[in-house]
Amino acid sequence: MTDPSPSDRPTRTRALVWVLVVVATIATIAVVVVFAGDDEPTSAPVNTPSSTTHGGAGHGDDTGSSTTQQYGSHGMAPEVVTPARVGRLGPGPAVGQTFTGSFGLNVCGRFLEPPAAATDAESGMSTDGTGRFQVTPPDADSAGHEADVDELMELIGVDLSTGRVTFPATTTPAQFQINNTSMAVAGATFGPDSRCGSVDTVVQVWVYSADAVRTGEGVMAVEVDPEDTPIAQDGMALVVTVTPESSLPTLPPSALAR
Repeated sequence: MTDPSPSDRPTRTRALVWVLVVVATIATIAVVVVFAGDDEPTSAPVNTPSSTTHGGAGHGDDTGSSTTQQYGSHGMAPEVVTPARVGRLGPGPAVGQTFTGSFGLNVCGRFLEPPAAATDAESGMSTDGTGRFQVTPPDADSAGHEADVDELMELIGVDLSTGRVTFPATTTPAQFQINNTSMAVAGATFGPDSRCGSVDTVVQVWVYSADAVRTGEGVMAVEVDPEDTPIAQDGMALVVTVTPESSLPTLPPSALAR
């Protein structure tokens, strides 16, 4: 075989170089593909909130042993509304019509003992000493949305207004411990400067419609003019509360006992 002429050698050299470049490029791509397949990331575990279980309306005890137990386990903060919004639940009791419901007084996640039974003939409002109320308006002046939280609170000796509530001297317990500090309740007034331990509080009325009593859904809270909250629907539950603003509502014990 004859050697290629000198003029052919550069051409063949350049061709060989291009072949080597192509081969090297293909090999590099193959390596990248292999490593990409080996290093494919796996999905990181997703942390989901642990679900809370509830029976009935889904509320725990009032011992203050945990947030869930204190404030309820349906895990939904109440919608803050006006008394007029609560009034959209229904027209309230007509003259001679009887509405019944449950109520409670809650301070820092603890339900106070139900006040003694009381009756007011003028408003047709009465309580049975267990945290249950009944209203049968005797006339138009006490019917409809005139049957409200103010009438109920006046009956049991509680003074309620925007941002402030005063409990009667007969309240039980008269005091209890919060973070190793004794908190007086009987005859005490709670307002804008009140705290649960080191946490600021808000005065609200938690409002459960009849459906919310059963399901724990759609609970409302009234902060402005809470005393004007109407008893708009039969079977409602109402809680006058002094608790941290982030607290989750809890049905009064009298509603859970039904």
